[in-house]
Amino acid sequence: MKQAAESLGLPQLWTLIEARCRGAKCGRRKVAAMDDLQITSAETKALLESGEDVLLVDVREPWETHICRIAGAVLIPMGSIPANLQKLDVDGDVICYCHHGMRSLDVAVWLRGQGVERARSMSGGIDQWSAEIDPGVPRY
Repeated sequence: MKQAAESLGLPQLWTLIEARCRGAKCGRRKVAAMDDLQITSAETKALLESGEDVLLVDVREPWETHICRIAGAVLIPMGSIPANLQKLDVDGDVICYCHHGMRSLDVAVWLRGQGVERARSMSGGIDQWSAEIDPGVPRY
């Protein structure tokens, strides 16, 4: 994974991933700060329906969006996130999602490190969204 992050030119992302993995060693305060990095699919749906300012970001690859997508999401593949940071520096929530929630969690960690304080990852990704919220979204 480290090589993949570095090959994408994201050494800062890898540093944040390592920090997340060592969170328990960094003290209780660090672990607590990481707890709010994820949001469930049900919470995401409620937030989207609330009318609040929410930016839903699909960090999957374009070929994955041809299989399924969540209406209203903006596609910014994980490898393109650093080049699109200005689009993600918004006042409202930034909810990232991917297939199962791993890539989007890494992106949320990186975004937080860049000052996007309300960046979160939708746990379980679009797969969980399909299972819990919208069965019309194909699973793959």
